[in-house]
Formats: sequence, structure tokens, C-alpha cells
Amino acid sequence: MINFIARHFVKDYKNVNDAAVRQRYGVVGSFFGLISNLCLFLIKIIVGLIFFSMSVISDALNNLADFGNCFISIFGFKVSKKPADKSHPYGHARMEYICSLIISFIIIGLGLLTFVESIKDIVAHIGHFSDGVLEGKELIITVSLLAFAVLVKIMQSYLYYGFHRLIKSPTFKAIGADARNDVISTSFAIAGVVIGYFTKVNIDGYIGALISGFVIYSGIMLTKDNVTILLGEKIDEDIIHNMVEKIKSFSGVLGVHDLEVHCYGAGNIYSSIHVEVDAKEDIMKSHDMIDNIERIIRQEYHIHLVVHMDPVLIDDEETIKYHALINESLKIIDSDLSVHDFRIVKGPTHINLVFDILLDNKWQKRTNELTKMLQEEVNKKEKNIYLVINFDEAYSDLIK
Repeated sequence: MINFIARHFVKDYKNVNDAAVRQRYGVVGSFFGLISNLCLFLIKIIVGLIFFSMSVISDALNNLADFGNCFISIFGFKVSKKPADKSHPYGHARMEYICSLIISFIIIGLGLLTFVESIKDIVAHIGHFSDGVLEGKELIITVSLLAFAVLVKIMQSYLYYGFHRLIKSPTFKAIGADARNDVISTSFAIAGVVIGYFTKVNIDGYIGALISGFVIYSGIMLTKDNVTILLGEKIDEDIIHNMVEKIKSFSGVLGVHDLEVHCYGAGNIYSSIHVEVDAKEDIMKSHDMIDNIERIIRQEYHIHLVVHMDPVLIDDEETIKYHALINESLKIIDSDLSVHDFRIVKGPTHINLVFDILLDNKWQKRTNELTKMLQEEVNKKEKNIYLVINFDEAYSDLIK
């Protein structure tokens, strides 16, 4: 179904990294949701009002919210495609995340609303447990319509999650989770009316409260996911690892460090990295290699990369000597740590060794302790040596 819809309604559907194609996926999926959710709302609200079923009415309101969510998702996809401008130099792609966050708030709000109404229904039926139990034709009509709604929601969930896998859209993930929630909640509503028919006990309010609790929990988890992204979630490690390995594969690259990566929405990833090159190599040749790295990473990984070129001396005897001293001393403390950007600054009374250390998690809050331990180890072998250390943390595990 996903391939059929994409092939017939999304122009250039295979080019999922293109912003215009992402928007087409967004509009097609959202319009499918608009039509199907409106139909489901009308069916459920009519059935719920005729038979005074709180669980069915709460389910209908949930579908009405889904209908509104589809408008929000269309808006998000439209705005996220807008190019960068003076006020937004990195584009508007994060609007997709913001809309997804709004949808999660709506889900929580509706869950709270239906929970309150369900509690009221429970209280109203105390001492009158058989009131509102469906019989005969009413039961058949209600169950048939709700079963149809479950099938529609399964289709929605399948489509939304399928589109999410194709274009990595948080909006489709959010409305896909919501559709999945509807499958579960409507199934519970069916179970409630069927149990009521056989037991002659109206458990409609209890089912409504259970559904509401599940919807609230789902909304909270979606909110957490979207807030994590907006705060600056770490980019997929496989993407970063492959990019770094690609950079290292160039013959003139001696090492890489100081990697920074920032995501401003789907297809809007900006990165910078320092690349070490031989200081004695022709600068024009090294610069040409840097240009090629930036261009190839943009083409293959769709990442806007800026490379800083670090010339290093690879055959200076004093540099080699003190670099080896630092490496040996560091191995005594922790063999997982590594050094880069090493250079020496000589004075009349002492020598400064200036370098960076790639940290792992266990040392990130212990940099003062590490500095002291390393200084002591070095001074055991060489006096009048002082260390000037910069500590790297972000993505350090991917560029060793």
C-alpha cells in the first residue's frame, strides 16, 4: 500500500532526501488522515450520542483531534520546506519537530479531558450498573462500526509509520503512534460493550478511563522524544562514523579531531571537523583535498561540512619525543584516551606541551583530576614541563 500510494501520488517519490519530495509525502499522508479521520469522527459521534456510550464518544473526540493534527502536520511540512532567510540562516526544517510537539500536547490534553469525563461516568453509574448496557441490534451496529474504525486506523498507522521510515519524519512518527493508540483504544471500546452485553454491567466508564490513561502516557512519551530532538539530540552514530571513515580514507589525511555536528531538521545537518595534514605538503594540494572532502561529504551524506586544516610536523625530533612522552604517560592512566593537535612551545626556563585529549564518559567530569595525574606522570620523567590541555567531548568515541 505504501509503495502504491507513493508511486501514484508523490512525484519523484524515490528521492526522499529532497525537501520538495518530503513535503509531498507530508501532504499526501496528511490528506489521507484528514479524510479518514473526519469519516471516523462522524461515525463514532453519531453512534456514541445515539447509544450514550462514553467510551465511543471519547474515541470520537480523539478522531476529531486527529483530524486537527493532520492540518498541523500539513502546516509543518509546508513551513519546513521554506529556504533559509536573514532571520533563519539554517532554514525552517525544525518546524516539523515543533508541529510534532504540538500534536503530542493535543494528545495529552484530550487524554486528560476524556479521563475526567470517564470518571464522571463511573460515578454516575454507581448503584445503577446495568444502565446503558447495549442490547441486540444496538450492540451489533456499534461493534460493526467500531470494527470498521479499527481497520481504518490500522491502515493509517501502517501508512504513517511507512512514510516515517522513508523520510525519517517525527511528524509521521507522532501521528502514526496516535493511530496505533486509536487501534488499541477502539478495541478496548469494543471489548467494553461486548462485556457489558454478557455481564449486564456497564463498564463503559472504566474502559474510557483505561483508554485515556494509555493516550496520556503515549502523549507524554511523544513529548519527551520531540523535546529531546529540539534540545539537540545526538545524530545517528552510523552516519557520523561513516562520514569520519570516509574523510580518513583520503590519502593526505593524517588524523581528524574536534568534530561538531548540529541538526536543524531533516536534511539540514551542519558539521565541522579538523583534519591533520603534513605541514611540509604543498598547501595548494592540501587545500584542494579539503575542498574535495567537503564536496563529497555533501553529495554522499547530505551534510554541510566545513573542514579546518591543521598542519602538523611529522618528522620533527623534539615533537616526536615529547608526543611519545605524553602518549606513554597517558597510557599509564587510561589506555582508552588519545591525544591530537600536539605541539611544543619552548621557553628559556620551561617547555609547554600544548595538545587536545579525546575524553570518554568516565572522564568528562574529572578533567582537573586527569590533568593533575598526567602532569605528575610527565614530571617523573622530565622536569620543567608544563601541560596545556584542551578536552574534547562531543563525538569523541567516533573519531578515535
